[in-house]
Amino acid sequence: MLRWLYIQLIWLHPAPFRWRFGDDMLDDFDRSPNRAKLRYLADAVASLARQWLLRPEFRHPEALAATAVPETVAVPLFQTIESYKPRPAALLHGGLLAILLILSAMILIGKGGGGARPFLIGAHFSRPSLLPIDRNSVAGSGLNTTVKVRPDPFEAWLKFARPYFASMPVLRALDTDHDLALSPWEIGNAPAALRKLDTNHEGKVTAEECGLHIDPDSVSPAILAQLRRQFMSYHPVLAALDADHDGEISAWEIDHAAAALKKLDRNHDSYLTADELIPFEMAVRAGLR
Repeated sequence: MLRWLYIQLIWLHPAPFRWRFGDDMLDDFDRSPNRAKLRYLADAVASLARQWLLRPEFRHPEALAATAVPETVAVPLFQTIESYKPRPAALLHGGLLAILLILSAMILIGKGGGGARPFLIGAHFSRPSLLPIDRNSVAGSGLNTTVKVRPDPFEAWLKFARPYFASMPVLRALDTDHDLALSPWEIGNAPAALRKLDTNHEGKVTAEECGLHIDPDSVSPAILAQLRRQFMSYHPVLAALDADHDGEISAWEIDHAAAALKKLDRNHDSYLTADELIPFEMAVRAGLR
């Protein structure tokens, strides 16, 4: 009975498929044990649907592979594989099925997990198997340790340098970016910056134009000249610019101001920082040295 039903399923296949694979299918069925014959029947049903729905090449008679040629002529024969293209109806059904599956997955994802119970770590109630915990051993207590951090020396220099730079017209003119340090560009631009301090256009920068506040009429000329020299020599940047120590920055000294300022660069990093520009005595009194 099963063999007859299997033969009928083979005959329902397209003729080209049946001619090519029918005998092999029946032979495999006859050789199979009795417990596997139902599986062969199910496979024949699936093959029947597959051949009629997805394999259009088996629904048409096969073309002759080669024409008859004389035996004396040696003609090479090549096997050709026809291009396969699903039917429009199959593409439509597949597309609708894919859309349906995607929509179903989206609905399940949106509703999934709403009733899931969260997994809790620990226990709600004490049990004999659990170790007891003394709350007093983990109770918080007041702080009994104080950590003191030493102030940053660089920040201390900057705090002291801000009022010093603000009180020195020369440093205000040289420090164009107001970072409390003289960069290589600012050192090279020193002659142009110093000429802007020459308000009376005498070609030189006097001690008064550098920040000395004194009434010339209140002291004698000799004392005034001495005060000017002392003022210029007290401040490192002015002492470097006043090469001849005459109490003023001459035109020649203005032209060579860049070379004079480079002598203040003690660590040779091409920059003049606050600790290289502030007077030593002022730094000592401020506790920075």
